[in-house]
Amino acid sequence: MKFNWGHGILVFVLIFMAFILSLVYRCTQQNVELVRADYYDKEIHFQEQINQQLNTNKLATGVNVLTENQVVKIEFPQSLKDSGVEGVITFMKPDNAKKDFDVTVKCDEQFSQLIPTSAVDKGIWNMIINFKSGSTPYYFEKKIMIN
Repeated sequence: MKFNWGHGILVFVLIFMAFILSLVYRCTQQNVELVRADYYDKEIHFQEQINQQLNTNKLATGVNVLTENQVVKIEFPQSLKDSGVEGVITFMKPDNAKKDFDVTVKCDEQFSQLIPTSAVDKGIWNMIINFKSGSTPYYFEKKIMIN
């Protein structure tokens, strides 16, 4: 049996079909995670978030975040010390939503908070702080690198 054009075309089509089928299989095995499961609700309330960011921008000194020695140190503005601060700090891992976690804001005497990161995966994290001082809501977001 001789190898002719018909056989070449058949071999090419079979290889191409195998490639496409393997590509479809690999695409269906990918884990596609949303940033938030409740993103529709977040979109509806996005203007509130913008207003909270504007409140944060109006502060004389902003929120300061330092990462050092397996600790994330968050320093809140001293101007809010009289009315106190309450809220939630959310750590979001962009490459794995299962590792996201929340921490309640609890300030110490220096009006800062230390969060140990020894049990946290190393890499880039998105940190979101939703806090309230008195009746004014604030929103702060920063990308941090945990080593």
